[in-house]
Amino acid sequence: MNIEKHLDLIRKIVWSYTKKNPGLSFDDLFSEACIACLEAQDKYDPTKSAATTFIWYVVHNRLNSVLRANARVVYQENIEEIIDEEDEAADVEEQMIARQEWEEFMASLSENARSICATVLNEQNIYLPTDKPRACKSELTKMLRARNWSWGQIWSGYREIKLALSEMR
Repeated sequence: MNIEKHLDLIRKIVWSYTKKNPGLSFDDLFSEACIACLEAQDKYDPTKSAATTFIWYVVHNRLNSVLRANARVVYQENIEEIIDEEDEAADVEEQMIARQEWEEFMASLSENARSICATVLNEQNIYLPTDKPRACKSELTKMLRARNWSWGQIWSGYREIKLALSEMR
C-alpha cells in the first residue's frame, strides 16, 4: 500500500477533525494520521478491503485516541487549576496556623532543645540525611559533641523534642 497516493484522503479526514475540535492543530493531527498509516501499512490485506477504507479506519482510530488523550490532559489541567485556586485561599490561613503552632512548640521547649532545633534548621554548611533518621541523629550528635555538649544535654534535648512532637499529634 502506497500512503503517498492517499495523502489527500488523510488530509480530508484530519481536516474534519480539526473543524470539529478547533483547539487542535491540523499539523499535529496530520502527523499522527500519517504515522498511524505508516505503522499499519504492513497489516493491510487487499483481499479484505480497499486501501481507502483501511486508511479511513486507521486514521479515525488514531485521531480518536489522540482526542481521548487530549481530553484527559485538559481535564487533569482543569482539576489542577481548581485545586490550585482552592489551595491559594487556604494557604494563607494554613500558614498563619502553622506559624502559631511552631511558635507554641518552640516556646514549650527548653533552651537546649531549642538550640538543637535551631542547629538543624539554620546550619547551612552541614548535610543531614533527613531521609535516614538514625544517620541524621548520628550526624547531629557528632556536631553537638564537637561543640562540647555533654551526652546528657544531647539526649535530654532529643527526648524533650520527641515528647513535645508526640504531644502535638
